[in-house]
Amino acid sequence: MITKKKHLVFQTFTRRGAALLELILAIALFLGASALIMRSMRTAVSRVADSGQRLRAIDVAQSRLAEFSSGIVSIRDAQLGVEIESPWIVDVSVEPSSFENFSLVVVTVRVEQDQSSTESFAPVTVRQLIRSDRNQTEFVSGDREPEA
Repeated sequence: MITKKKHLVFQTFTRRGAALLELILAIALFLGASALIMRSMRTAVSRVADSGQRLRAIDVAQSRLAEFSSGIVSIRDAQLGVEIESPWIVDVSVEPSSFENFSLVVVTVRVEQDQSSTESFAPVTVRQLIRSDRNQTEFVSGDREPEA
């Protein structure tokens, strides 16, 4: 009879131990899945922020090109150098094109290094042909006078 009691007590402890082990395993699986989901969410939020920043940079570049296309800013002013529109650095260059009366305007937008929220932001470059009545030799060198 004593052995039956010991056996019954041992079975009770074994069942409790198994339930406790199952509970610990369930908690560990839940924590692992939660950590994986949180890491995925952080990555997704980071990519959305990078996309938003890239779209704003494209908008800045397209706005500069629209200013040249509409004549608000002359192509001669485009060759003055780099502009800083915090947090953007806008670099505009004008190149001659193979099409008569057109110039290739290249706008590159990048983020200032010290204000960059992400280290991996690649500069955005937008190119567009814009009508220009000036002689193309002016674009090759800024010191030359236009040929008559």
